[in-house]
Amino acid sequence: MIDQTFKIIDRIIKAQKKARQDHNYILLMENGQALLEYIPDLVNYMIEQESGYRKLEAKLSDEFSGDKRNSSAYCETQAKSSDYYREWQRSKNFLELIYELVNMSKALGRGLNSEFNAS
Repeated sequence: MIDQTFKIIDRIIKAQKKARQDHNYILLMENGQALLEYIPDLVNYMIEQESGYRKLEAKLSDEFSGDKRNSSAYCETQAKSSDYYREWQRSKNFLELIYELVNMSKALGRGLNSEFNAS
């Protein structure tokens, strides 16, 4: 399911680029709103991935290497090399990108609103 969400977000971002090149500011704002609709799915996925990463780190901290318990640095390094961590970070970066695109759409919307009011 999340792969479909990422694909949709990618399509919206490509549409944003085209709308920007075409100076279609209304579409830029609509695409910004469309991006917001996918934040809940992204946040839920981020929570699942971070949870998996933290659980892996905790599991490793309960294990032993020889007669010594795994160090926290070892556990963190191993957990950060997991798919959970990679997906969590990817989702966080996508979320930040979405917020930036939405902020840009809002700024354009304010500019358009001023233009309409002036005419």
